[in-house]
Amino acid sequence: MTMKQTNDEAKGSKPKNSKAKTIKAKRSDKPSAKSNGAGRTGIKTINLALQGGGSHGAFTWGVLDRLLEEERLSIEGISGTSAGAMNAAILAQGFVKRGGRQGARDELAFFWRKVSELARFSPVHRSPFDLVLGNWNIDGSPGSLWLDLLEHVFSPYQLNPMNLNPLRDLLADHLDVPAIQDCDRLKIFICATNVETGHARVFCSLQPVCHSASRPSKSTARPIGTAATWATR
Repeated sequence: MTMKQTNDEAKGSKPKNSKAKTIKAKRSDKPSAKSNGAGRTGIKTINLALQGGGSHGAFTWGVLDRLLEEERLSIEGISGTSAGAMNAAILAQGFVKRGGRQGARDELAFFWRKVSELARFSPVHRSPFDLVLGNWNIDGSPGSLWLDLLEHVFSPYQLNPMNLNPLRDLLADHLDVPAIQDCDRLKIFICATNVETGHARVFCSLQPVCHSASRPSKSTARPIGTAATWATR
C-alpha cells in the first residue's frame, strides 16, 4: 500500500462511482408522468354492454348499483338488449330525473321492485319441493314445464291473441322518454333483431326498448317502420 492511498483513506475519500449512485437515486425519487396523470384525475371512464334475459337483467341491476356507487368510475355509454336495454333506459332516466348516481340507483331499485310485483300473478313459481330444499331454480316448476310445452306447440300469436304484456305496460307507464333523451351525460344504444333478415340493428333512440324485449317464443314481433323486430341474443 502506497503513502498516497493511505492519505486518501485517512481523509475519508468516497469511491469514484458514488457520484453516479447519488445521481441515480435522486432521479428515481421523481414520479413518472404516467403516475402524475393518474394521481390528478383518479377517474376511469368505462362503457357497458348489458345482456338480455330476465334473471340476467336482475343480476345486472346489482352490478350497476355497485358501479354507480364507485365514484372512481365514470360511465360514458351503455348498449343493451332486452332486459339490458331496460336497465340502460332506467339508469339514464334516474340520472336525469332523480339527480346523478344516487338517483340512477334509486330508479333501478324502484323499477325492479315493480317487476317483482308482477311475478305475483305468474303461474311460474318454485314447487313446494324446491321451497323445502332452498332451490331457486324453476325448471322443475309445474307451471314452467306446462308453459314450455305450450310454447313448443303454439306460437305467441295463438297463445296470446290479445297480445297482453304486463311488462310492456309497466315500461309504457314508467319510462319518461323526453327526460331520458335529455341525458347528455350518457350515450344509450338499444339492439333489436330484424325478423325477416335475422340481422341485429343498433338504435340510438329509446323507441325499440319494448321491441328489444320481445322474445320470439313468448311475444309477437313488434314493428319499427316496415320491419318487424324481436329481441337480440
